Amino acid sequence: MATSRNAGFTLLELLVVLAIVSLLAMALPGRMTRGVDPVRAETAAKALAMDLVRTRGQAMASGRQTLFVVDPQSASYRAGAGAPTLLPPGTRITLLTAVQERQEGSSGAIRFFPDGGATGGQITLLSRSGLERRITVDWLTGHVSFTP
Repeated sequence: MATSRNAGFTLLELLVVLAIVSLLAMALPGRMTRGVDPVRAETAAKALAMDLVRTRGQAMASGRQTLFVVDPQSASYRAGAGAPTLLPPGTRITLLTAVQERQEGSSGAIRFFPDGGATGGQITLLSRSGLERRITVDWLTGHVSFTP
């Protein structure tokens, strides 16, 4: 039979445990955000690829050429006539496209045609953690491929 002296924890023991938990909680946020960065970059790359596919579909459905504009300076892109989409902080974007699709500054575009074709190009996303993803648009077919 246990006596009342051995039945629980002392206040001192609880304070020591709370102090240890507090120290661990202060050390973890830096480690936790390192794991979040690649996930954000991966999600942004997949969303960008989906927006390229959607832009191609808009060109085919409307019967008009539609632009997908990339602005490396502001780390953003714009699909068709939509609002610009900002990439996660620290993410760099580069565009390799046809010379005639270069725009002012470092911006450029991939043009989708009503028949499904495109001017083609390659968009590369690089996160601050070093994760790199490439999205390629075939110039003949307009097919969008994602390289994980």
